[in-house]
Order: sequence, then structure tokens, then C-alpha cells
Amino acid sequence: MSVIRTLAIAASAIVAGCHGVAAYTGEPAQKSATASLRPNMKIETTLGDFVVELDAERAPVAVMNFMDYAKDGYYDGTVFHRVVKGRMIHGGGYTSDMKPKTAGLRDPVRYEGGNGLRNSRGTIAFYRRYGELNSARSQFFINTIDDDQLDQLRDGSGYVVFGRVVEGMEVVDRINGVPVGTRPGFAAGLSPYVPIEPVIVKSVRVVTPLDRAAAEVKAKDNLRAAQTTIETRIEEIENEAKSSVVETKSGLRYIDFKIGAGAFPNPEDTVTINYQGTLVNGAEFDSSKSRGDGPFTVKVTAMIRGLREGLETMRESGRRVIVVPSELGFGVEGVPGKVAPGATLFYDVELVSVQRTTQP
Repeated sequence: MSVIRTLAIAASAIVAGCHGVAAYTGEPAQKSATASLRPNMKIETTLGDFVVELDAERAPVAVMNFMDYAKDGYYDGTVFHRVVKGRMIHGGGYTSDMKPKTAGLRDPVRYEGGNGLRNSRGTIAFYRRYGELNSARSQFFINTIDDDQLDQLRDGSGYVVFGRVVEGMEVVDRINGVPVGTRPGFAAGLSPYVPIEPVIVKSVRVVTPLDRAAAEVKAKDNLRAAQTTIETRIEEIENEAKSSVVETKSGLRYIDFKIGAGAFPNPEDTVTINYQGTLVNGAEFDSSKSRGDGPFTVKVTAMIRGLREGLETMRESGRRVIVVPSELGFGVEGVPGKVAPGATLFYDVELVSVQRTTQP
């Protein structure tokens, strides 16, 4: 069923207010002490030690964040407060008395999802709050299985992987097998995943160093690429349409392929359209064409705000690409499994006809 149809009821309220199982795709572990974008870190625990190789090529912000916490000694004395057998070990945020460690806590870091690294066995990823992409701070987890569910949550995005265990995976498995239960005063005593005997992180130390300057450049390059992708896509559409983009006061943009000759739709009207909705990377999330059931008929008021506004200045038989910013689209909620929170949408719309609503 179309995204337009399934979200028609909720759309007005919203406006008013991924991968399959796959192994880590990085290169082999660094063996040299030369600074690089693949630093190694040793995590020493009361149940043994293991080494993680971090990937500042794919996730430089996350890697620098992790290493800054390690350099500060923040992780020393913290525990793996959540152990889900056969799935993960989760730590980096609580002391041995199960109190949040607030001293030395840094600001949240920028989300680096879509970096090509997946939550496969042995990978390390940062925890973030559901529905808040840029909320990762100190807490991390290590996967003990290939867990593709964590690559794309119901909020439309996943947990950012930034490295993998390259030595001592048996220690991670040992931690994953410890007896667990509830703990009074922690998670209201409702979490059944707290180790009965605390598994303490004694230290997190550098084995091979990070090329910090190169990581900072990479972080800037990645951010610049993310920011310019939308503009690049718009430029490509302009070239294809041989027409310039028009921007409205609300921030909506559109590029006309064909100026129609028929009626303009009013808010109370019903329209028949052919459309394809894609993300900035070209991935399709909804389309009347792909379903093969012909043009789609819908009331203008049932559409998200961006589509309504984009249709207001279209005539019958016209075609345009409407670029819908997040706040005029699905906002911070997104569409689970289809559209990530905060995503910009590209709707290629052909206005087939306008059916006037008779006024009383």
C-alpha cells in the first residue's frame, strides 16, 4: 500500500507539529605502530582483554569520540551493564554500583549512518536514543551475532558501527555468557540483563595510534559530502529537465519538466497523479508506477504538506520534481523501514487530472 495512502490520516498531525546479514566490510587489522585511520585499542576487563580495530575512514567522528573518552580515562571502572545472551554486550556508561557516569561525559556526536559498516558479529557500535540520530555519547556495544535488525530500526536508521574485534573475541563471548538478572534501582528493577557479578572495564588503551589530522579531514569531507548530496541531486535534475529550480518561502523546491495547460488544484479537490518518491541517494520508497495499478487518486488534504504545496502551482498535464524538506515531509518520525528521520524527499509527480469538489 502506498506511503501516501497509509499515512494520509496521520500526515496532517505530523505536518502541524537495512541491510541483510553481512560481515564487516573493512580491511584487515593494522599491524604497524604508524598512525593511521585504522587504530587499534585494547579493552582490559575483569574477564580478560580484547582488541578492537577502529575505522576512521568510514566513521571518523565515532572513532575520535571513542578515543577521546579512552584518552580521558572515562571508561576506566565502568561496567558492561547490559548483557543480552546470544546478541551483545553493552557498556561505557555506568559505574560498578550501576550509577550513570556523568563526570567527563561529552556532548553527543553527529550520526554517521550509511557508512557501509553493518552490525555483524564482533563489530563495535555506539548506542543512541531511539528517534534521535545525533544522541550517541559514551555508551557502546559489541555484537556477538550478525544482527541486521540494528542496521535499520523502526525509526528508519540504525546504530553506527565504527570498528570490530580483531583479537580476543573469546573474551567477548565469555562476557556474553555471564549470569544476568535484575538490579534494584537500575531501570526500575525491570531490566533482566544486568550481570550478577559486575564485569568491569579496567582500561581502554591505544595499541596503534590514530592519524588524528587525517581523521578530522575525513570527518569534514564526509559532512561536506552529506550536505552537498542534495544540491548535487537537484543540479542533476535541473540538467535533465533543462529547467531551473524554484524555491518557495517555506523552503520547498521544485523543478518543472512540463508546464501543464489545465486547472490548478484547490485544497478541497481530489487529484489523480502518477508519482515516484525517492530519497537523496535515488532509492525509491514509494511509487504509483512501481505498483503497476496506474495513476493514484487522492484528496489534496490527505497529502503531506510538501506535496500539497508543490501541487498548488501545478496545472493538469504538468510534471515536476518536488523537493520536500523534512519539516514539510515526514519530519523526525520518518517512515519506519522506508524513510529515515529528517530525510529530504524527491517526488517526481505528473498531475493527470483535477476533480473539483462541489461547494455546498
